[in-house]
Amino acid sequence: MTPGLVRAAARKARAAFARGDEAGARAALAPAVRSDPNAAWRLDLAVDRASARGDARAVVARLDRLLSSKGSLPEAWLRAVRGEGLRLPALARNTEALAELARAARLEPGSSWISAYLGRALFHSGRRAAGLVALERAARLDPACGWVRAWQGEALRASGRPRPALGRFDAAALLDPAYVWTYVWRAGARLAVGRPREALKDLERFLAAEKNYPWAWRALAEAYRRLGDAARADAVLRRSARRDLGAAPGGGRVSAFDRRQAAEAARDFGRLGSWAWQGEAFLRLGKYASAEAALTRALEIRPSDAWALAWRAEALLALGRIAEACADAEAAVRLDPAFPRAWAIKGLLQRRAGDAKAAARSFARAAGPGTSASWLHAWHGEALLAAGEPRRALSALSRAQELDGNFADAWAWSGEALRRLGRLAEARAAYDRALSVSPNHRLARLGRGLAAIGSRDFDVSARDLAAAGEALR
Repeated sequence: MTPGLVRAAARKARAAFARGDEAGARAALAPAVRSDPNAAWRLDLAVDRASARGDARAVVARLDRLLSSKGSLPEAWLRAVRGEGLRLPALARNTEALAELARAARLEPGSSWISAYLGRALFHSGRRAAGLVALERAARLDPACGWVRAWQGEALRASGRPRPALGRFDAAALLDPAYVWTYVWRAGARLAVGRPREALKDLERFLAAEKNYPWAWRALAEAYRRLGDAARADAVLRRSARRDLGAAPGGGRVSAFDRRQAAEAARDFGRLGSWAWQGEAFLRLGKYASAEAALTRALEIRPSDAWALAWRAEALLALGRIAEACADAEAAVRLDPAFPRAWAIKGLLQRRAGDAKAAARSFARAAGPGTSASWLHAWHGEALLAAGEPRRALSALSRAQELDGNFADAWAWSGEALRRLGRLAEARAAYDRALSVSPNHRLARLGRGLAAIGSRDFDVSARDLAAAGEALR
């Protein structure tokens, strides 16, 4: 069903629920639920509109009102949608979401889509075995639902079981050829079992419908790389990297899967003589000396490659060769002012040198309208805060929180901005959120302690300031 037909079915079901015809409502919505995982979100116009504009808080607030009013819509459906809403990155209230989805599944144990919601949430929360069981139950409850099979396949693929995943993806593609996510996930499984040519077809089909999924572009480049086409791999990656900034420079721990992918990329790009992308792969592995060597080799061939200069600046920064890193970053933004990661590296170097205002300007250049890198918006906010602009900092930090509700640094910096603005109750709430994610976050402890002094809550202040002091030892 098209999105328009799904919404039409939802309107019909909503009217039937309102007049007390629950059987008629469920029958009207059944085909929509089978073709669209989010069909139940369309039952309420306010929820549908809030989700379309990405306003997770408005979604949950509206569902709270619907649940408290005991209206005509089934409680299980409202709780299932609320559980999914709580999982959205802007909220990331995952423990509460799991409890809500489990409650919905108990209220309607025969609902395939609710069981699928629960299974995916369990899987992503780390309870993979329980998630796979719930997804298997969802598939048994409605064997003709294509997207449930696709979700099951993606969970198997992400568990390192690409061969059984392929069977689920093939079934999903037969049951519902219009569900395009089947193809991008199946491409990942096909790459994992060494079938890049088939993966390429899946990715081309997916990208014809959905162009804004960064992982698909990286997978497309991987397929070209596996087929030995370095030129196309390079072209695809450069297109992708203008929007997808990837992980933060010098980022934290990398998953075993990502390390394996980066190691394969480094090997293949080295074999193909694509030194710039080999250097980028070494950066993702944290092998900065190897990255610098590969990128220097690339720049010997193409001295004006802004991307290689930006990546070498990143490697040099990690190696502590700051003056050389600054020179490369400056050259990179001059040669390609539209490459966002070059501006991010320049901003990082400026912030390190203590020039917060210049860093904020560079981060603003990097954080274009479509940038979904939460770390970049957070760094922009921190630089603005350091430059004495707490109001503007809050705007950037709010964007970081929308993208990742569990970003402890973003919450702590928001707390600091609010504290400086005298909004002490809000500041303490932001510090609380940071500490709920990272209990030993020193800035959050220190900030909450200082905010508590302003609120004359001296017991909390003493505890937090003492804990912050301990962290410095």
